[in-house]
Amino acid sequence: MARLSQYRLPHLHPLQREIAESPARYRVIAAGRRWGKTRCAAALCLQAALQHGRVFWIAPTYKIAEVGWRELKGLAQQVNATIREQDKRVTFRQSFGWIQVRSADDPQSLRGEGLNFVVFDEAAYTKEEAWTEAIRPALADRQGRALFISSPNGKNWFHRLWDYGRQGVPGWQSWQFPTASNPSIPPSEIDAARAEMFSLTFQQEFMAEFVDASGAVLKREWLATGEPAGKPAVVLGVDLALSTRTEADWTAIVAMSQELSGTIYIRDAQRLRAPFHQVLQF
Repeated sequence: MARLSQYRLPHLHPLQREIAESPARYRVIAAGRRWGKTRCAAALCLQAALQHGRVFWIAPTYKIAEVGWRELKGLAQQVNATIREQDKRVTFRQSFGWIQVRSADDPQSLRGEGLNFVVFDEAAYTKEEAWTEAIRPALADRQGRALFISSPNGKNWFHRLWDYGRQGVPGWQSWQFPTASNPSIPPSEIDAARAEMFSLTFQQEFMAEFVDASGAVLKREWLATGEPAGKPAVVLGVDLALSTRTEADWTAIVAMSQELSGTIYIRDAQRLRAPFHQVLQF
């Protein structure tokens, strides 16, 4: 087992390394599934704890936190650390630092600890008050840092934090990475997912786009996957953006079928931002 002085953080791919080396106090990663958010965050947790830090790993539920906990344990086993499975806590005897996994199911239960570093795992699916009411005050006396990692979930509070970095708010830095930017994911896997998934879901889960369907006439909860019986005709609905500008508006195309029972199936949906002559070629 390695001593702390001999410990080296795990290998990070170049984009993960860019985030790890950022001096920003608050870092926000909007990234596609399997991009490597958990690995990057776990490495930074360990780094903070080895520097005498108090660290929280916060997820919407303990079930979701299990992925991060397994990653943290794997790294902690490389050094002289005490792992308490029941408490989901890792303590480093030589540095007196520690990491604890917590659930944000009850945000008020997160109060009390002064923290040096915190990770919000799947932040877009976590209650906002876990940050604003419980954790942000806990960082004050130690000038602690925070890392928010998630795939998007519409334009909620996670999007607002992500936008702080885009707007240049002091202390904030943001990134947006599609799954394909992870060098270990083969392009064929991305292509297969694109062909198999509803396009809006693909944009959110693989492209890390902030898709907001809250104001749509069709609500997400009304829709289900499946194939219509027989071979009903496919009807296209097209909302053209009649523009010749380079920064064109969005053109939306929806393919639908209807069974004799009246059930309507959304076969596919696409959107394209391009001048009109390119839309015609699509």
